[in-house]
Amino acid sequence: MKHFRKIPFWTNKARQKEIEKYISLLEDFYANPYSPENRNTRKEINLAINRVHIIMAKAGISPYIVYTPAPITGGYIQNVDVVLNFDNLRHYHIPEEKVFDFLYITLGKYRDDYPKSVIRTFNPLFWIGCIIDYFIIIPFNLLGWVGINKEKAESSLIGRLIKTICKSIIILAALLTALHYLGYLEVVKKFINKGE
Repeated sequence: MKHFRKIPFWTNKARQKEIEKYISLLEDFYANPYSPENRNTRKEINLAINRVHIIMAKAGISPYIVYTPAPITGGYIQNVDVVLNFDNLRHYHIPEEKVFDFLYITLGKYRDDYPKSVIRTFNPLFWIGCIIDYFIIIPFNLLGWVGINKEKAESSLIGRLIKTICKSIIILAALLTALHYLGYLEVVKKFINKGE
């Protein structure tokens, strides 16, 4: 799943709908949390929770609250993921509204980015960048296939360096190819040699 600023408008809209549906499910669940009729709602929430969590992460939202237990009861300070622990919030004395706060912040980010995603979708350079990104992640996908953590390899310093070098090579090759087919490659060669 791609970052929210690297998706076309239809993916943006689909993610907005998923967040809205999840909010609706949580509202139904919190209206009467322990009724037998809520089993299907709870099941749908649990099935959608991982995808919603990833959508939030791709928007840069980290749904964690620092929980500090009362000193008299003891315990350790911990980060509580309010989305994954939607049913345990009472245990941590966290109001249910916190879940909705994070979800609405995420929804707002996607809605704010929607006009930009429409422009991005019709920009040919965006699609060229998507193709370049597709070819650049092939080595990392192979590492993942072998059993190495693909995300860690991709986000490491060496991984980012490899991605930057590969992007530069691909862009330079595309530029030289375009200059060749336009007939300007010889002019550029002469210009470069003239400087020596």
